[in-house]
Amino acid sequence: MPQRHIIIDSYVTITDPTAKQVRMLLEQMDGSRLKTLSLDLPEHGNLMIVGGNERRYQVVWFPPEPITKGESASFALIDQSLSGRDVVLSTPELVGKPGHESAQLPLVWWVISAFLGGELPPDVQWEDETGNVVTSEQVSVALSK
Repeated sequence: MPQRHIIIDSYVTITDPTAKQVRMLLEQMDGSRLKTLSLDLPEHGNLMIVGGNERRYQVVWFPPEPITKGESASFALIDQSLSGRDVVLSTPELVGKPGHESAQLPLVWWVISAFLGGELPPDVQWEDETGNVVTSEQVSVALSK
């Protein structure tokens, strides 16, 4: 089975990280010291987590293969309950994002835990690069075709 990796701020790699290690790193993200985590899960693709400012994160999922030729290859986790003001998140540079394009720690951890457990998180909404909103189930069905 291919190994899982987590890449921290593009320069430190941990092979086969435990859930505890991932949670600890996620909690250390504050937008200044630690800005980016990239979780490579061969069975589900890659999760890129950025931010941590105000305990808000952006999570982008890159499935292991495109859904269909010419369609979006990445999906941003969205939380419609956070549709308020824009949030400034630290990526390699500061980026303003609409409120719903960020998520708070409990949702982010729930999504990561599901991926680490080999599952796609149910009832989670993702937005593709064109602004279409899809669920994990819709993406899973499309990937299995």
